[in-house]
Amino acid sequence: MVSHQRAHTLPAGAYLFAVLIAGLALTRCTTSEDASSTPAPRQAYWEWIHSINQDPASALESGETLLARYPGLPPLYLRLAKICRDTDRADACRRIFSRTLPPDTTSRPEAGRAFPNPRSALYREAALAQLLPPAEAAPHWQRIARDEALDPALARLIVDAALPQQEAAWFAEVKRAWRERLHEDSTALGPAFGLGYAAVLRSDWSAADTLLRRVTRLAPDDPEAYRELGRLYFLTAQPEKLIEALNAGIRAAQARDDRQTELILRGNLGRVLMLQRGDLDGAEQMFEAALAQSRALADGAGEGVNLYRLADIRIRRQHYREALDLLERADTLYARHNRRQHAEVLVLKGTALNGLFRFTDAEAALEGALAEAEAWPNLNATLQALTSLAHLRYQMGRYTPARATALDALKRARKYRAVPSEIMARMVLGDVDNRWGNFEAALAQYEDALTLAKTHRRHSRVRELYQRLGRTALNMHNTSEAKSYYDALLEYERQN
Repeated sequence: MVSHQRAHTLPAGAYLFAVLIAGLALTRCTTSEDASSTPAPRQAYWEWIHSINQDPASALESGETLLARYPGLPPLYLRLAKICRDTDRADACRRIFSRTLPPDTTSRPEAGRAFPNPRSALYREAALAQLLPPAEAAPHWQRIARDEALDPALARLIVDAALPQQEAAWFAEVKRAWRERLHEDSTALGPAFGLGYAAVLRSDWSAADTLLRRVTRLAPDDPEAYRELGRLYFLTAQPEKLIEALNAGIRAAQARDDRQTELILRGNLGRVLMLQRGDLDGAEQMFEAALAQSRALADGAGEGVNLYRLADIRIRRQHYREALDLLERADTLYARHNRRQHAEVLVLKGTALNGLFRFTDAEAALEGALAEAEAWPNLNATLQALTSLAHLRYQMGRYTPARATALDALKRARKYRAVPSEIMARMVLGDVDNRWGNFEAALAQYEDALTLAKTHRRHSRVRELYQRLGRTALNMHNTSEAKSYYDALLEYERQN
């Protein structure tokens, strides 16, 4: 507890959490000064977003009225399409959009007359494509992909549309067109981001880093590339670059008055600080504030993510039943709004069930998560499921399957430089060796994991590994070596 004499000097972690929560409060409230600095169409859009949260039944009708006033407002098309998908009213959206431009017409002269900003016509077509079956939508995505006005947000939509059909011929043609465009014009933002984002999703870290950093140099005020660099640096355990990318993305989102992306980036930063500093109280405040903001913005995807994060907090506090309740609500939202990450909810469910000693149910949940993660594919969820399964099977006394699963996880984690998963896999392998009396092998696994955890600032793992090393030395009746590990742990605690 901070004394009265030092109340003005907060620890770095507490200060950062305070800044994050204050930022969410600012995002949630709109002062007259904020309104005066926001263009009228954007201000009207955010007022509409807040109104549909209060009166969802009238969302489509009030959105149509807003579109008639501001036909050049890109995000409005996407939000209306989402409303129509969620309420099975695709025909209504097609009718509404047809009043602003003749159906399926994006020719520049006609679009230019209706939309001063050429991107608005592309957003309208993207919204229409989201209302169509995949085969019918493909020509629209191809046309948008080749447009000179393609921006990173639209490129993200194209890649996401292709996710369930990565081998589809139309997406291969899109990627080829993007590569050709970049060869002709190295400043083409949309193609650079689209290829970089696709590289992140297939875990090609080197290509992704090069392409996304190019986007940040060309458009430092566009938050999309910072968001994906944050994902890359998180999965490859580069904490300094990660925090730098997230902070830059937050600034870019603020500059564009992109409140939903700002919310995503602030939530990601809060999670990073929780994992690095172990401040569960600060993280909980952060995620509760983000949850309230997601609901205020009628953002179902964001609401699901923040329920998931709060469930993670409950699990770390061993409140497993509360975690399961939160995950049930998150499950529905992920299935509707964030299908690719749905497997991550199943992994956390398995972890909570494990905490309740419902081992059979936990194994079924984790095996389901693994199958779903590999089907999409989702490397992060795949590795989470494998390491969690390995740990569960060890707890069940099934040491041979636990070792096989951990070796599978280790092989994949090393291939894709997924440091957190490599640490966890080595811990399980060390535990199995310890159980079998292979103490030297266990020490080697723990030492390798400790080196990684120290290098990448995984403080909680460092503590766990020093304790495992100390216990293993005691199992070998080497009290002096055990003491050296425990002394090193105490010194580490003093320094961190």
